Parts: sequence; structure tokens; C-alpha cells
Amino acid sequence: VFDRFWNSKFAVPYGAFVRDQPTAEDASTRIAELRAAVARAPLPYPIDEDVAALTAGLERIRDDLIWAPVRVVYDDPAKAEDDSVKAFVDEIRTLTSNAEREVLIENAYFVPRDSMVQAVAALTARGVRVRVLTNSMASNDVAAVAAGYKKYRKDLLEVGAEIYELRPDSTMKRQWSLLSTKSRSGLHTKAMVVDRKHVLIGSCNLDPRSADINSELALVADSPAFGERVGAFFDEGVSPGESFRVTLQNGDLRWTTEVDGKRVVYTTDPETSWWQRFVVGLIGILPIHSQL
Repeated sequence: VFDRFWNSKFAVPYGAFVRDQPTAEDASTRIAELRAAVARAPLPYPIDEDVAALTAGLERIRDDLIWAPVRVVYDDPAKAEDDSVKAFVDEIRTLTSNAEREVLIENAYFVPRDSMVQAVAALTARGVRVRVLTNSMASNDVAAVAAGYKKYRKDLLEVGAEIYELRPDSTMKRQWSLLSTKSRSGLHTKAMVVDRKHVLIGSCNLDPRSADINSELALVADSPAFGERVGAFFDEGVSPGESFRVTLQNGDLRWTTEVDGKRVVYTTDPETSWWQRFVVGLIGILPIHSQL
């Protein structure tokens, strides 16, 4: 896969767009400066104080691994000029269309379109349970993404999807941005589990940008053992203490969670200010959905 991108016409040599290229002496000086900076800065984790404990920890991770057959799915770099290149989208369509019982979607930037609503409707119509875990407006650090997701939230609920939104960690500092990713507390996972035996994990968000613009890469593991483990992580994420369950009540949205063991219901996006809700609503008016 690397070679496909490296050898494509879209891979441009560094020298093609840098006017003043560094010399070997410049590089050596910069490397020396970086090494000196690293030597002065304390490492976040002591890696040399207890080598035995570190080794034991790595061995526990190794022994807990699940070995399974994996397929690599990626969009060819030709996608940059050929709209028909949609390997990632085709893989998701194949996986979900063959689902028999359940589809679990955990995705950081979840921006549906009409086609996704139709696909979910087809799944739920034949008894497949569809559950989605994504960022809440409070944990989502990109207002434009929150606006795109908000447009289709009701539609998905009406066709039978179950939606959960990650609760923000109020003890951690967050920076809310219109464009960039700076959150320390938001959901960043991009995974899908079908029938707890097929798992897709990769770079891909479920949004128009990943589908139509970006070249994405993912691994598809066919393993009931791995599917059960990732499914268990999902179940933990949608528990009342970790997320808001989004439902419809007489056509209006409700967010339900637990705080100190007590059921709490919100009637607006939880833990957001009127300004955040206003900005998200304003961005939702703009014709930018295809770019999200």
C-alpha cells in the first residue's frame, strides 16, 4: 500500500516545493539541537528506572493479543481524480449488507447522508440492530462536524438506529474549535463491528470527506474472538455513566444518562452553552455538508 502512494504521480518530492533546501550541515545542526532538547526534557514515563516491570507489562500485552486473519482495505491514490474509486465505501456496504444480527458503529466524526439513513432503514427493517457511538456536541471539538451530524440525528432515530453520544470529561481541559482537532477528551476511535465477528478499524470517519475526498486505509479482521472484545469495548462506551442515550419523545430529542447513580434527562445538547448551540446551528445553514 505504501508503494502505491509513494510511486503515484500525486507523491511530490520535497525539493519540488521548497525554495531553499537545507544542507547536510543544517540538518546536523538541527538534529543536535533536538537531541539537546530531548535530553533536557523529562520523559512522560520512566522507561529506564524499572526495566523488569516494563518488560513484564509488554509481555502481558503480548500474551493478550488475538491473532486473526486480516484484510487491508484502502482507497487508491487515483481517487484524487477518479470519483469511482471507493474501496472503503464498498467494503462498508458489503459488511453491513451481510449483517444478520447487529452493526456497531463507533466513529469520531459521524456525518451521515441520505444514503446512510436509507442503509440503516434497510438493516433495521429486517431486524438488524444498529447502534452508533459518536461524539456529543460537548465532546466534539469541531463545530462543523457537530452541525453536519445534527442534521441527520432525528432521521436516524426515526428509522430505528440507537444513538449514543460520548459524555465529556469535565475534569479535563478542552479547546473548542471551528476547524481544528484540539480536544483531549473526545472520542477518536473509528471502528465497526458486524455480528461480533467482523471488525473494521482504520483511519476512516463516516463522513462525506472520507467517502469522497480522502484516501482512507482500514484493516478488516474476521474473528469472533476479536469481534467480541471490540464489542465489549463498545458496550462499555454506551453505558449510562459514559455516554448520553439519544432518543425521541413526541418528536423532540432527549439525552439520558446517569449522574451519581441517578437518571438524568436533558432536553438540549448536554453540557453545552447557548453560544455553542448557536454556532453549530449557524454552520448547519452553510452548504458545506459534502466537505465535512
